[in-house]
Amino acid sequence: MSNWSTQESKPSNPDEYNGWCNYATWRVNLEIFEGFDPYDNFPDDQATMREWLADSLKEHAETLIHEAGGGNGNIAVDYALAFLSDVNWCEIADHLIEDYTPVEDLDAEKTYKAWRTIGLAISKGYK
Repeated sequence: MSNWSTQESKPSNPDEYNGWCNYATWRVNLEIFEGFDPYDNFPDDQATMREWLADSLKEHAETLIHEAGGGNGNIAVDYALAFLSDVNWCEIADHLIEDYTPVEDLDAEKTYKAWRTIGLAISKGYK
């Protein structure tokens, strides 16, 4: 008989959905941003700025909803915009950056961050 009360049988976050933090984030990524290359849609230097990209993705999705739904005052638009409030835009931005940034650029960034962390630890006297 299995014990359903054990920690390993419970999801770490009950809102997780298909590997994403929640259903809204998964669904918006799938329906709007699947195959969306930030380097084709935004200037290269801005496509890798996480917070800027997250804000731009949110604005893009809101614009699509307004255009498809006929603007403000439409109940369908209001519900769709309310659904977007649950989206983790930074998670989608991270996903797009990871998917579309050339591997050598990602490796260089990870190496830089690792060396910076080591440098900060050494400068503070950590061993």
